[in-house]
Amino acid sequence: MISMSKLAIAISAKNKIYFLTNERETMYQITLAYDSQPIHWNKNYDDALQAFTDFLAFTDWGFADEYSTVNLLMPTGKMYTKTFYREGRKVVTK
Repeated sequence: MISMSKLAIAISAKNKIYFLTNERETMYQITLAYDSQPIHWNKNYDDALQAFTDFLAFTDWGFADEYSTVNLLMPTGKMYTKTFYREGRKVVTK
């Protein structure tokens, strides 16, 4: 059973809901998804600076057909999202 205090919810660009669990309250997590597919890659961080550095390192759509979505999930529940479209558009939300 998962403790509710350690459960975070991530919502993708296509409004699909993913449940991400953190072993510690101070965990940062980056997720990557291509097009409308589920999360393709994720990584957990203890260090906020390293998490933000890696999040900012994503600069294009990668191997996506139409777009890729990169999320940085904070321990507070706040999420930063970058969406890269193949035609060159870049959308950043928080």
